[in-house]
Amino acid sequence: MNDKETPVIIETDRSGGVAELGDLLQRVSSDPRVQGLLIFACGENGFTPEELDPLLQSQSLPLAGGIFPAILEGAERLERGTIVVGLGVPLRTLVVPGLSDPDVDYTQYLERALGGEDSPSPGFDAPTVLVLLDGLSRRIEPFVEALYRLLGVGRTYLGGGAGTLAMDQAPMILCNQGLLADAALVGFLGAESSLGVSHGWNPVAGPFRVTSSRGTTLETLDWKPAFQVYRDVLERLGVHAIDPGDFFAVSRSYPFGITRVGAERVVRDPYHLHPDGSLTCVGAVRQGSFVHILHGDRHSLVSAAAEARRMSERTRGAPGGTRFFFDCISRVLFLKECYSEELAMVHDAGQPLVGACSIGEVANNGQSYLEFYNMTSVVADLADDPVALQEGASGPLPPQRAGEVP
Repeated sequence: MNDKETPVIIETDRSGGVAELGDLLQRVSSDPRVQGLLIFACGENGFTPEELDPLLQSQSLPLAGGIFPAILEGAERLERGTIVVGLGVPLRTLVVPGLSDPDVDYTQYLERALGGEDSPSPGFDAPTVLVLLDGLSRRIEPFVEALYRLLGVGRTYLGGGAGTLAMDQAPMILCNQGLLADAALVGFLGAESSLGVSHGWNPVAGPFRVTSSRGTTLETLDWKPAFQVYRDVLERLGVHAIDPGDFFAVSRSYPFGITRVGAERVVRDPYHLHPDGSLTCVGAVRQGSFVHILHGDRHSLVSAAAEARRMSERTRGAPGGTRFFFDCISRVLFLKECYSEELAMVHDAGQPLVGACSIGEVANNGQSYLEFYNMTSVVADLADDPVALQEGASGPLPPQRAGEVP
């Protein structure tokens, strides 16, 4: 790590082994300038709590990470292996369990954890907030809304949903407590950052009114079963072979877009077809909202990633820093061998890049409302210069016992 050029150390293991991860953590954490650790791991590694918990719980530095379908370093996408990032800026972490629990009041939990709205907690001073969460949890939006209500504007939020292409919930969040399921991790970073968000998906049908939904499951559009409306549109577009057993093979090319007044549509990725014709998405689709069916092509998606980079560079204010890239795994599946073009649009050979191909993305730009996106590119540049959060502000916040939900 060079004090003048980058605030991070980035070390990569391509084997996906637990012992190799331990070696990376040892090497990175031994540098006295490192103040926090990030871990990006691939689902193909097959990590389990039994294997990882002793290793994670033994770390003295604050730690945040997740397991993803693929991870990114520089211009390279890995489907097996692990990246450890040593941060040269302050990091404080908070674990929020129960991300599908209908009884959890996330506002109450966060207020207790951070000490209330008038608390001098470092979370309220952090200019950058990293959010890593289980991408298949059923109450992501209520958590994200509670976080934004409490912390508000004037800071950059970025992050993504952990998970694998099996699309089954399992322990995916890495922290000092261990490897956790159905949880979110909030990392308060003591560094300024800039951000760009874009997706490149365009409407081909709609709008349709969401007349019935349950959380992440879309039941009816315009009072008809959601799949009936969806199938009819795709058949008019020439897509006739929709295999219910492999619905995601088609749906990843035709997501939904939720209308937002004065803002770009928020994409929702339908990945599971139910026998009753309802569709489960990554993220909630609220009853009463309006959605379009979207489509894109190689040019529109690659151009959108380039636009996200330009947005971040326009607002950064100073060159340099480390680039973080959260890019939806559905974009990889859609672009296939052309995905390298998208990554090349974001990667600069003179700037470190690290990130993940995620299941949903979390972002705002310091002013607009915080959102949980799907099928979107999120580019953030973390500044070199550290900002003190608060004297002694390091490590995980400990107001509740591990796994306790108020």
